[in-house]
Amino acid sequence: MFYSIIIFIFVIIFLLKTNHDNLPSRCIIALLISYMMALFFLALYLSKDSYYYNTANHYFSLPKYIWKALLLLSIRKSTIIRFCNLFVLSVIFCSVLFALSFLQSRIAKTARRVKITVAILLLLELTIYDPSVIKWLYCFLYPRFLTVPEFSCLQSGIHTCTMLLNTALILLCIVFLFFTITQTTGLRMIRLNILWVTLSYLFIMLTFAYLFLRYPCPMVKISKLSGIVTFLPAPLSSNSLLYTLFPFFIIFTLLLITVSIYKSNVITRQLREKDFSISKQIAASDITSRTFCHYMKNELLAISAELDNLDLNEESQKAVQNVVERCDHLYQRLDIIHRSTHAAVLVLQKEDLRIVMTEMIKQHLTQYPDIQVSCQFTEDCPQVLIDRNYFEQAIMNILTNAVEALEKVPPQRRSLYLSLDSVDNWTILTIRDTGIGIPKEHLSNIFTPFYTSEPIARHWGIGLSLTHKVITAHEGHIEVSSIPDTGTTFQIMLPVVQ
Repeated sequence: MFYSIIIFIFVIIFLLKTNHDNLPSRCIIALLISYMMALFFLALYLSKDSYYYNTANHYFSLPKYIWKALLLLSIRKSTIIRFCNLFVLSVIFCSVLFALSFLQSRIAKTARRVKITVAILLLLELTIYDPSVIKWLYCFLYPRFLTVPEFSCLQSGIHTCTMLLNTALILLCIVFLFFTITQTTGLRMIRLNILWVTLSYLFIMLTFAYLFLRYPCPMVKISKLSGIVTFLPAPLSSNSLLYTLFPFFIIFTLLLITVSIYKSNVITRQLREKDFSISKQIAASDITSRTFCHYMKNELLAISAELDNLDLNEESQKAVQNVVERCDHLYQRLDIIHRSTHAAVLVLQKEDLRIVMTEMIKQHLTQYPDIQVSCQFTEDCPQVLIDRNYFEQAIMNILTNAVEALEKVPPQRRSLYLSLDSVDNWTILTIRDTGIGIPKEHLSNIFTPFYTSEPIARHWGIGLSLTHKVITAHEGHIEVSSIPDTGTTFQIMLPVVQ
């Protein structure tokens, strides 16, 4: 245990140096400092009586010169008890602060009330177990109101209640942290880091519960007649196997929490940077080649449409110019895709989805004046992590299908609605058209590669399958609903950057 305390100190210094600007890290640092001080004052209390030498040696494995220094340290036992209780309760309070540090700002007022309530309860505990207060209560209640056995029973009842309260607070913190993981951003890397931090915290609190779950407790016994205050033995476990395993377990836990907090704060700092980006492998190894084919299909169909409309008399020159522009666009896109085949990764960067969608609408939908486009974008929509090239192509596949569906209905029915909203930790993009809809028998297969209900000469059936893979690779979700002769709605959920 002596070496564990040394590691405690190094871990605290490391966290103070590298993670002092992060609230969860500050809470963990305060928790570790309180825990270390509680261990110190427990060892100091045991050192004041040579009767506990073997027990203390089992727990702390202190070198003899340190044990001797503690033994000779001039400090009253009542003061040691006060400090030990203070730091034990500080660990519990820091646990509450750590659990609440992951809350979003919109419920900060509730969190503040919880902190104040817990602080009042723990201060009340600290007061009740103060040796001077115990002595005053005993002298006040005995023999006027209670006998000695009744006073002991009262102390036992209070101790049971405070133990249950402290245990409940620790368990609630653990449950709340695991609940936070389920409610936090959908980005896997962030959720995994929060999970590791929570597991590290769980291990720390297991070691704390093993040593200090019965603290604070009545550590003095008063004799009113003789005026003597007797200091009671510290409650310790008698399991010799746990004595052996405890130091190794706490060293492992300290190293785990150090790595977890450090990695978590690296990600937090990166997210604050404007040029933050990450690379991740895309879900399907053949998606790039399929995107290549899909671009070729779309652009060649556009060229065919232009050639069909050629008027060799007056408008031939304009049509030829359109063909040239389309070919230029085709070669540019093929060049981009060709270069991306070497990486086969998504490069995710923070983007404002309102800006992305506004630019896409301006670039691609203004060429359809007979379609009424309506947009409803939430002003405070959080940023998301996307690969803009892949994401725009995924959305274009949906928009292209929507335009084709709208061309098959009367002009007065041709409407396209796009909306952006934020729900919990997700940004939801909704694309709804009032086209011919999708028959129920085809709806379950629209994301299946190469599935199409249209002639294969004009539709290859890979557009929506690519869209599904791209959105999934962004750790998002895509859903579709459709009513024949009424319209189709796509909803895309992307995890926000917090």
